[in-house]
Amino acid sequence: MTIRDILSFLAGALFLLGFIPYIRAILRGETKPSKVSWIIWASLDVILLLGMIKENSVNGQIVGAVTGAGLVVLLALWYGKSGWTKIDIGSLIGGAVGILFLLIGDTITSIQMMCLVALIGSFPTFASAWKNPEAEDKVA
Repeated sequence: MTIRDILSFLAGALFLLGFIPYIRAILRGETKPSKVSWIIWASLDVILLLGMIKENSVNGQIVGAVTGAGLVVLLALWYGKSGWTKIDIGSLIGGAVGILFLLIGDTITSIQMMCLVALIGSFPTFASAWKNPEAEDKVA
């Protein structure tokens, strides 16, 4: 085992540990995650992981990100806000279009689209935090 392997494992473990306060807040009913935001963010993490697999450059940090975001998506589907708002639907459509461009674009365009899709995915969470800030977990 090399120092790179050890650091990669530590990066993944620390990244995953960062999700614990948020997951705890969801399970305690202290926050209700946005399904759309987490679906989009987790999708981007999976796309990034697949690209890293293709390039044989997977590291612990992306594994931690995919695992943590995947857990939050499952919890968001179960415990998240019910229904779909216009912002949710618009963000989901915008995210899907962005992901399509991401998959067919060149490297620079793909990176730009990933940033744009991540921003679009944030809209439902921003709207929720703006309307009801006490529903968001401050520690997370």
